Amino acid sequence: MGKIQCFLVEETGNSAIFLRRYASGSVCSGKMGFHNASVQIDQQPTKFDSEGYLETVTPPPKDDPRWPTRCECGYEFTAQDEWQCYQDELFISKNPEINNWSGTCRQMPPGAMAYISRYQTWPFYYPGDDGKVLMVMTPGGEWVIDSRANNGPKDARGWTRSGTPPLVTANPSILIGDRYHGWLRNGWLEEC
Repeated sequence: MGKIQCFLVEETGNSAIFLRRYASGSVCSGKMGFHNASVQIDQQPTKFDSEGYLETVTPPPKDDPRWPTRCECGYEFTAQDEWQCYQDELFISKNPEINNWSGTCRQMPPGAMAYISRYQTWPFYYPGDDGKVLMVMTPGGEWVIDSRANNGPKDARGWTRSGTPPLVTANPSILIGDRYHGWLRNGWLEEC
């Protein structure tokens, strides 16, 4: 995978609204490993609950034709499979010269770096010297730099960061399960 240049993205204040169907405990050849399908149906201003979490969205009736009916593998969802309606924050690139990207948090490509306002008051997130919580999308998934490490004390910061986004360095290295092991050095994700 080599090196990936990071680029800063920012919240737009809007969220995409999705309808999702999935089959818990199923096995699928698709990218999720279980039967799953989502479709965007709307866009609206992002709404948070009193604890800073994304607000629950009221789903349309189950007979609404916009609900996904099948997984990418061809599996047809049953009435007993899960029904979910959710919002996903929309972001846009602040460094279009590096990567002219826009989309939802779940769609961020590796290298996207964002201050996530909703993390500011959550437990186990520790704002950096700039008073903000910074997240980076790695090839192995989302990594919140200003958080505790899974293998560290529950009340301690896992990484230190220096620099101004996107030119950030963090220590120690990043380990996301068995999906990614790397470094963030001067705005570049570097595989170990």
